[in-house]
Amino acid sequence: MSLLLDSHVLLWWLEDNLKIGPVVLATLADPKTRVLVSAASIWEIGIKQALGKLHTPESILDLLPEEGFETLPITARHAEAAARLPLLHGIPSTACWWHRPTWRGLRW
Repeated sequence: MSLLLDSHVLLWWLEDNLKIGPVVLATLADPKTRVLVSAASIWEIGIKQALGKLHTPESILDLLPEEGFETLPITARHAEAAARLPLLHGIPSTACWWHRPTWRGLRW
């Protein structure tokens, strides 16, 4: 199984936050689970850090390999495809969220 983590779930995992339920915790901890973190999440976290809205002591990117998580890059082809997706609620990232399985042939 592959899971793409939302920025919030990634941060909760890294801080051992109980907002993650036991089933999700077990799935994330399972070595058979491929856990992916999008470059967009790293970007979002970096923006929050720069604005002073999020304080983390370390580089989130450097922690991912220690957790056994993989990064999922965003390419120019992804950006071009995202620009062609229908807008849901007027927010471009929402379109990407609902259509993401078509991007790289990954099954979530």
